Amino acid sequence: MKNKFDTQENGSMLGAAIQQVRKAKKLTQEDLGKRVGLPKSSISKIEKGLTHISFEDASLLMDAMGEKITIQVMGMKEPDDKRVERVRFVTIGVMWYAHSKQMAFADAYRYLLVYKGIQFLGDNYAYEQTLPRETLLSDLDKVCNRNREQLFTDLAAYLVSEYDIEPRDAAGLVMNSPLTQKLYSSKEPITEQRVKVLAEELLSCKE
Repeated sequence: MKNKFDTQENGSMLGAAIQQVRKAKKLTQEDLGKRVGLPKSSISKIEKGLTHISFEDASLLMDAMGEKITIQVMGMKEPDDKRVERVRFVTIGVMWYAHSKQMAFADAYRYLLVYKGIQFLGDNYAYEQTLPRETLLSDLDKVCNRNREQLFTDLAAYLVSEYDIEPRDAAGLVMNSPLTQKLYSSKEPITEQRVKVLAEELLSCKE
């Protein structure tokens, strides 16, 4: 039985991801084809979305290039088939997000992992899979933006507690520093472990 997520659109996105990795590895379509026993024309059709490709097929091609499409969703205690379905959905969600933001799959995955988008998709799988693509992406943006703002709040709080800076001054330093603005507008995630380092860098900028 065909999985509901194995649509032509998802196949096209998987093909685009394969093409991106292939080019990053400096492999030709012929090179990749030889690794998996397919002619160059088949690889071309897969990358262009002209040939339907499943998640499992894409995984085989990625393996042949030394990469993997893997999403780990923690805290699951459910039958294997349900877990596979959930992981598949989370993977598709990451690909949709990457496509909408024009990000590489790996970058989108790291971003969503840090700002708890991966956790959100896994926890709310049963409901989110019923929503239109645009609504799901909007939900991911809301979740990530909220958690990103929380990290900046944590940074300001750290400055107050560790450096005896007034709350208003700490908030101003965080929001107005060129360093913070650069980080805020970048696609690189800010992890909680970097809060202390960022605090030191912010104070250095102030000096």
